[in-house]
Amino acid sequence: MKNFKVYLSLLVLLFAGGCGESVITSTPENYTLLAPEYSDNSFLVDTLYKSSFEAYYKSVNGIYPTFVIDNRILSNVFEFEIWVQTEQPDSNSRIASGYIQLPPKPAGGYPDSLKQAADVPGISFMGYFRKLSQAEYYISEYAGMICFKNDLPVTYHAGIIYSTENQKHYGNNSYSHDTIIIKLFKFANQSPNYTPLAWQLKLKNIYRLPFGNIAPAGFSLNVVYKNDPGEIIIVRPGIPRTFLNIFQLTHPADDNFNFVPGKTIIPETGDIIFPSLRPFYDDLKNAGVDSNYYFSEIYNLRKLEALTFPNAGHYLIRGYAKSLP
Repeated sequence: MKNFKVYLSLLVLLFAGGCGESVITSTPENYTLLAPEYSDNSFLVDTLYKSSFEAYYKSVNGIYPTFVIDNRILSNVFEFEIWVQTEQPDSNSRIASGYIQLPPKPAGGYPDSLKQAADVPGISFMGYFRKLSQAEYYISEYAGMICFKNDLPVTYHAGIIYSTENQKHYGNNSYSHDTIIIKLFKFANQSPNYTPLAWQLKLKNIYRLPFGNIAPAGFSLNVVYKNDPGEIIIVRPGIPRTFLNIFQLTHPADDNFNFVPGKTIIPETGDIIFPSLRPFYDDLKNAGVDSNYYFSEIYNLRKLEALTFPNAGHYLIRGYAKSLP
């Protein structure tokens, strides 16, 4: 009965916090997020960007490996477009065939057969899509990350047409009136079992605060491990590091959160970016932390399933923030 009550309380906190649009607050407000309460709005364009993401966000000097530079997405070119499924087709929508493993466009163009995608969960989909404006998303070109500023229905697909620094092109532009071909990165009801490849593209290390337009002055963020009788922020005897430090989110001069727009936080949306794709497992393991602290279920299970594990109620991401006017 006790575990059931804890589970219910976690559900209340999870859904009360939400993962969608941020609100504006002019005075400092406290916030608390659970470890499984990552944003549902952030994705990698392709699995090859797993390495690019970590290399980009872990770099402290702005120098990146060659593969990160070569695979950089060019968002300020004519060929770049992001498309989201729509159930209300209009003059701005198009029929699109999307694939999660779309190859680069060959010199002679894609074969016509790709214009008729079968509806295969986690693999391909064909339907009506609308093109997003630049105001509706955030892109990290080197990391290959797309963050939607507002919630999308879980049943919707989303895809991209893009080119990379090394002159590879994916998808067909919408300037023609033909069926467009897109590289899908969001699928309906993404899950580790039902759509395993698409599940890898859903980022589970981005946490959206309930406030937008975050002001850097007075901002506070910490990660604590809460258990009886109190809270532990020093990992264990012999490892004098805070969780925030282990997660590579601290300022070089102290152990406070390092507020760097575009690197550790997206102020407009209130998204906190953990540099590792699986911080509550990989970072802890690499730091030599006792395995009792590991929370790999965040990355292997859907949110509601991860909430049933003990560490769901132990880890808290908390602090206070206010919005710029």
